[in-house]
Amino acid sequence: MHSSSVYETICTTATKFVLSTNPIPSTTTPDPDAILSVRTPSCLVSYGPSSVLENSPITNPMDNDQYIAHLHRICPLLETWRTEIKEIFVDETKRSAIVRADHYMTLKGRDEPSKNDFMWLLSLTESGEKVERAVEFMDSAASLKFMGDLKMTAMAMQNGHE
Repeated sequence: MHSSSVYETICTTATKFVLSTNPIPSTTTPDPDAILSVRTPSCLVSYGPSSVLENSPITNPMDNDQYIAHLHRICPLLETWRTEIKEIFVDETKRSAIVRADHYMTLKGRDEPSKNDFMWLLSLTESGEKVERAVEFMDSAASLKFMGDLKMTAMAMQNGHE
């Protein structure tokens, strides 16, 4: 079965979108240019399931500026992080994609990365080249544990321990 150019464009955009949250190589700094390059100026990112976020300080949904600010708050607490895409489902007619991936984050002072299995639901522009809306569904158990570990790391760093 041969795939269309729209399919390929959506696949490429979905891949770039998910991988754009990886740090600038050999740093722990987010790359705002990479993040913004695949989003419309009005792009909104939401998180689910809602049960995980009920008592979370995360803004939901976030615009591009809020999303980048969110990364800048979390990234200093991380030693490394990376995302590995497992599969992508494309709906050409709806200009949408679902991306399933594993996100590995190693907090400062830890040896083992925390692994979060998640899915992005992406709504794209007519051309398929930019994401207009994104919803990230997270592994509830892994996310809640990570949020707790993140708080402990933040407190330890505030107290001068790394």
